[in-house]
Amino acid sequence: MTNILMNRNRSRIIRCLFLHGAADTEQIRLRTGLSISPVRSNLRLLVNDALVHVSIPHTILSSGPRQFIVNQAAVRRRLSELTDRTSGEEVRAW
Repeated sequence: MTNILMNRNRSRIIRCLFLHGAADTEQIRLRTGLSISPVRSNLRLLVNDALVHVSIPHTILSSGPRQFIVNQAAVRRRLSELTDRTSGEEVRAW
């Protein structure tokens, strides 16, 4: 089974959320240099795999864009699994 983090675009998105905190798709696009389509499709995969959470801010006057928040514990667990499988070899997902 391939680790979901072994993808350059997903790793860039996760790194962006780690460094900058919660962000919407446009902020992630600007910070990673990816186009909006790969950002959305990779966020969908990361959310489905519980590595990223979605926060939908709502106020009485307006609703803002969805904010994506990294699930740090889940990402660390996945990275740990990745290094365990390499049996001593150094792996840099980022």
